[in-house]
Amino acid sequence: RTTGKPVCPVAVWAAPPTPEGPPQGFPKNVCSTRVDGTYEIAITDIERPVRFGVGYHYMTEGGSAWRMTAPMTEIDLKPGERKECNFSIDAPFTAPLRFTYADGRPVQGVMPGIRTADRERGGCAAGETDAEGRAVKHGLPSGLELVAFALVMRGNRYVDLGASDPFVGNPGEEIDEVPVLCRGLGGIVTRLVDSQGKPLANVECGYVAVSEEGGTGIVEGVTDADGVLLVEDALFEGHYQRFGAGIQTEEGISAGVVDNVEIEAGRVTDLGTITVAPLTEEQAQALMSPN
Repeated sequence: RTTGKPVCPVAVWAAPPTPEGPPQGFPKNVCSTRVDGTYEIAITDIERPVRFGVGYHYMTEGGSAWRMTAPMTEIDLKPGERKECNFSIDAPFTAPLRFTYADGRPVQGVMPGIRTADRERGGCAAGETDAEGRAVKHGLPSGLELVAFALVMRGNRYVDLGASDPFVGNPGEEIDEVPVLCRGLGGIVTRLVDSQGKPLANVECGYVAVSEEGGTGIVEGVTDADGVLLVEDALFEGHYQRFGAGIQTEEGISAGVVDNVEIEAGRVTDLGTITVAPLTEEQAQALMSPN
């Protein structure tokens, strides 16, 4: 640190400098600082003298979600040569997080993440919140607006439950606990049949829920032998103008629609039986749009 105390963990990287500035992806020559702030990068693929830029990158649990910093210095290395490169940086800060639902209940078992405040998606996430909905993120870069968010795995995809207001930390400090308000999830159950009333058994199907704000929630699954699909924690709580269920056939998309669906957090909403029929391309597009 600029105070002389060691910084750990921080990723230190070495890469040939480019006119574009710092590397766009993470360099292959990288290591993490030890608890005493020292580091050692072994570069094994040079056959002639090469100039390397040496820089650092703050890392939190799950990786990083901010731009690479410019190199702190440049050094010339020959094959087999060993050089020492020392520099001082601002200490990262620590952010304790608390995840709750709107009614104040803690959210346990979600994956806490961090991203920069100028991004609506993406970021780095790892670990799980505890029984009180708490988690801690270390190694965060100071002076940069960040937000915390919550992820939960549903099926084969991650669902973003909500994000905090932007926060900023000073070098070396532990900021006040950051509240993260999470939206509740509810489930759906329905039975798909064709125009003759025959159950669509054991078929892959997709469901699209369109909210009044124009947002869409996508649910995927496979029906059982009776054409029934049950998906817990499928959609965010709230009112949906339209819920469309469909399958892909050789002839195109066949789907059916249920209007005005209300999803309650922690409960499974029964949508009854949905009869699917072939859709034109225009009808399929209209299904995805709010009224």
